[in-house]
Amino acid sequence: LLDLLSRRDVRATFFLVGSRAQSNPELVRQIADAGHLIGNHSWTHLNLALASSRRIEEQLSRSSDTLAQITGAPPRYFRPPFGARRPATLGIARRLGLVPVLWNAMTSDWKNPSADAIASRLTNKIDHLYRCGLSANIVLHDGSHSDPAADRAPSVTAAAQLIARYQPTHQFVTLDAWD
Repeated sequence: LLDLLSRRDVRATFFLVGSRAQSNPELVRQIADAGHLIGNHSWTHLNLALASSRRIEEQLSRSSDTLAQITGAPPRYFRPPFGARRPATLGIARRLGLVPVLWNAMTSDWKNPSADAIASRLTNKIDHLYRCGLSANIVLHDGSHSDPAADRAPSVTAAAQLIARYQPTHQFVTLDAWD
């Protein structure tokens, strides 16, 4: 992962779970210092569609505060865990200064399939989007949200495969470059 992070020609947005960022602040700083963007992915990866407004606000504000303390800048973007969103979640995020973001290319990489399977599924989605004249907003996970010790290697290897395939014809940018 650190090899991918240090590439100057590839930028990405990393949506981080605040409690995990708090446990590994040095990695968060390395991501930010390498020019990547840090986004809010809640405090504990709670399904916010099932949470009270008070709990949603706690999840988002605690994560934002922690990420800002670590990086020196508050996160601007928020990706809801499980893609779970409803008007209350989106309203709270916006009130906290967060722009909600979803994706258009994702696989079940957290279930630990092979790197080749992950890359193949994403390649099909990216190529379809490209044929339609659209850019891809890709989601890769760093293991399982329920198992912090899950093997991250397949997703990291798949990311390297996608970079090698698309770098000659595509740009890898952070979300703020889309504004």
